[in-house]
Amino acid sequence: MKGPEFKISELAAAVSFALTVFTVFAAAVAALAGFPFPFPPAPLYAAAACGLLCVAYGIFVEPKRLSERSIRIASPKITTPLRVLHLSDLHVTRWRDFDARVARKVKDLTPDLILLTGDYTASRFDPEALTRLLSELAKTAPVYACLGNSEGSRPVHSWVSVPGLSWLVEGGADVKLRGSRLRLEAAQPGDGERLLALKPEPSVFTIGLYHYPDLAAVLAAVPLDLVLSGHTHGGQVRLPWIGALFSNAKPGRRFARGLFRSGDKTAFVSQGIGCESYGLPPMRFLCPPEIAVFELVPEKPSVA
Repeated sequence: MKGPEFKISELAAAVSFALTVFTVFAAAVAALAGFPFPFPPAPLYAAAACGLLCVAYGIFVEPKRLSERSIRIASPKITTPLRVLHLSDLHVTRWRDFDARVARKVKDLTPDLILLTGDYTASRFDPEALTRLLSELAKTAPVYACLGNSEGSRPVHSWVSVPGLSWLVEGGADVKLRGSRLRLEAAQPGDGERLLALKPEPSVFTIGLYHYPDLAAVLAAVPLDLVLSGHTHGGQVRLPWIGALFSNAKPGRRFARGLFRSGDKTAFVSQGIGCESYGLPPMRFLCPPEIAVFELVPEKPSVA
């Protein structure tokens, strides 16, 4: 299982931004302490106050602001309408009210199928909480889950067994739902070539589950109808007009989140549900947790 790749330029941009914010805060504190400045400190105080408000919002509000995105895909391979939910990067640390809200929201959306694309744990990990959340999801609809890079060090797919949950470590599964047949294909992080080399049955709608967003960048070469990915958390912290500073992924910031199309092929990179904060307070800014709702519908024949 290969670890993530990222661009050094992105890391440099993120570090530079963090240092700039820290410098503003430090300068404001110094001004309050009486340190002489060659200019009036009022703009400095205003910038620091605005920054504190943004940080407070990013820590205490946005990580709990669950969002929903609806995406419609029409295909002649679909015979009856299906609702498929995509969640990624759960990063469960302990059972919280937010996790209960995620489970309730999923239930309220009445999906036919739930697909998960990796990173179920964080550096602080409660296996009982993860099992509880996955159980709640599996009570709502069949769940299929591929692996993320976090599963390389915390192989929860070997520890957690839940009725209705199928771990797709590397391989495929046929799913029949309400008269439509789907084919699911998964690959481990770093093995995207497996999905690129597939030759799926032309008449069957095929969905690829791959943690990294790499395939979105080469979608024209992907032999699948739909590819679902995560890993980036959408950048987790995004700036107005700039977007994500750091994607932590090989394709870069352009593919940090969102919907991509090439002909009749679609790729989606999720903003994820949780945060990996490495002991720091979880933070999101302009990038809330996201559940993607795919409405797969039959394509109407053209009228001559």
